[in-house]
Amino acid sequence: MHRLRDSLLLLLLGVATAFGARGFFALEIDVENAAMKSIGTEHARTASRVAELYGVDHTLLYLIEPRAEAARDPELAHDLERWKEQLAARPEVRRLVELPPRPSGARLYALDVRAGPDGRYAQSVEGLTRFARQAAPTTTRFFATGQALGEIAVSRALGSENQRIVPLILGVLALLLAACYRSLALVLGLLLPALGGVLLLGGIQSLLGLALDPISALLPPVLLSVGVAGSVHIVERYLAYRSEGTSAPAAVRAAIRSMLVPASLAVATTLAGFLGLAVSPIPAVSRFGLLAALGVALSCGLAFALLPPWLRLFAAGEVLAQRARRRAPWRGVAARLSILVRTRAVPIALLGLAFIGAMSWSWSRLHVDTDPLKVLPEGHRFRKATMRIGAHLGGIETFDLWLEAPQPSLAVLRTSQLMASVVALDGVAGPAGEPRTGSDGSALLRFLLEPAGSGARERLFAEAEERARSLGWTRPHATGAAVLVARDSEALVRGQWLGLAFTLAFLWAAMCVGFRSLRLGTLGLLPNALPCVVLYGSLAAAGRPLSVGTAMIGSVLLGLIVDDTIHFLHAYGRARRMGSGRSNSMVRALRHSGRAIVVTSAVLALGFSAAAFGELDTTREFGILAAGTILCALVADLILLPAVVFLPARRVTRFAA
Repeated sequence: MHRLRDSLLLLLLGVATAFGARGFFALEIDVENAAMKSIGTEHARTASRVAELYGVDHTLLYLIEPRAEAARDPELAHDLERWKEQLAARPEVRRLVELPPRPSGARLYALDVRAGPDGRYAQSVEGLTRFARQAAPTTTRFFATGQALGEIAVSRALGSENQRIVPLILGVLALLLAACYRSLALVLGLLLPALGGVLLLGGIQSLLGLALDPISALLPPVLLSVGVAGSVHIVERYLAYRSEGTSAPAAVRAAIRSMLVPASLAVATTLAGFLGLAVSPIPAVSRFGLLAALGVALSCGLAFALLPPWLRLFAAGEVLAQRARRRAPWRGVAARLSILVRTRAVPIALLGLAFIGAMSWSWSRLHVDTDPLKVLPEGHRFRKATMRIGAHLGGIETFDLWLEAPQPSLAVLRTSQLMASVVALDGVAGPAGEPRTGSDGSALLRFLLEPAGSGARERLFAEAEERARSLGWTRPHATGAAVLVARDSEALVRGQWLGLAFTLAFLWAAMCVGFRSLRLGTLGLLPNALPCVVLYGSLAAAGRPLSVGTAMIGSVLLGLIVDDTIHFLHAYGRARRMGSGRSNSMVRALRHSGRAIVVTSAVLALGFSAAAFGELDTTREFGILAAGTILCALVADLILLPAVVFLPARRVTRFAA
């Protein structure tokens, strides 16, 4: 009867996951990265108003270079004119302007592209560029760039990266678990809840009509790692009971009962870590926080629903029980580790404090710098085309200076002065067209930008606005795609600091309530705040800027690494409440949770480090930093936290002597 019930439950969960899988594999890519643009911010409202007055700018730049053998071909000029006429006649082209010819004989064209009837531009931009490349004379080389093409190239590259990285992470996790447990049943049991959570979440995304964006592409690797890590704690408790001679059904019940409180607290704190991202003004980031929280809840629910019947059906043999008994050496490791930490508590605590201070001091050198072009590999066609066209023009991106009415006296003269003043700024390659006047009496000045990161550009835009104010305009606004990228990057980082502070406060309150101890709740923050301090301190010390991905790591990982701390402190607090002394309670906590902490940390670290084999810099950087942060948290959990726990007892002993 029990086997039939367990089999039906597994079948029901399998069917639900299969329906979710259909939606997961049907998810489309947000090729225009619309979710990466902020909503409700001042610069977003400015961009919307300028688009109403002057139209949306989807300018493309095409470069045609004659091959060496065709440089003097008399037919080439005729072929290029015919190609230009074909482009101008395309329905997607609103206007085509040929830029001044290059000394090398290369020709440059700027095309203003119409969006589709639904307001989306990807189909028009890709279709036009595909036609231009195919229709270009065979004796030439064709290059294309522009903000719209860049958005499409980045989104498609991230979509392809996700398809490569997720199977790789799944394979790494399977190999690691196989090495730890040497049981196919346990490996599948540990992977299935996490994989089911990913597939079900994908199905929900599909039902809601949500497309994949550069941030939501991180969901599968994050949820795979955290889902497996959560299941490890249940399996470790099950094996511990089996090693004591408990039958499989009784061991399953005991493991689930012992895990309910710490697992519930761990899920609550993990949700807080992800929900801390919801304060971001960028829809992709806030949506990631909400979806990740839902994914964690799904994975946890599946672990508690799927693992009991799975273990009873497929992992109840005596072979696993015998293997569990042979893991006794961990008991000796736990005892020796406890003695080492107790006898060296003061030096360890002082060393940890000094390290935290050094890393915190380096935070003053943190700066934000986002360059979307660097997301792509150096050999990517769009990146090479952008660099080549930029070499001819001095840059390929533009920004607008919108000058709201009323205009100052002698507006024509002052506009000329402002144009010259802004062109003289570092980072501006020159003007990008004549000044334009809107129906509301405002003016729009466009400038060509030199290649730079978002930090330098943000300072440039602020200086351009200041120079406009000094010449009499009361409400000047820098706007355009480049402005949105730069200012959204700054807003994202500010939002992450707020989210990180909220998450830390929630974790502290949740652990104080969950452990029913102000002291344990406060101590629980230490091994979780330390990795974040080290993460950002290391970035600052290395001179690396904060990007969109690295700014998110703190909030994302804080919700993950806190789980091990909770399981450890829960075991320690339970032993103390049962009357054990500080030393015996520490040994019991290390024996109870230490091996699971090591395994889960290894799972998380290796899972994320698999991203180091990705092709995109952002993927590799996120994976390496995440893995390093998790290993730092492991050291803090097993060494620094126990040392701090022992400090009060050492002081009492010393004063009594």
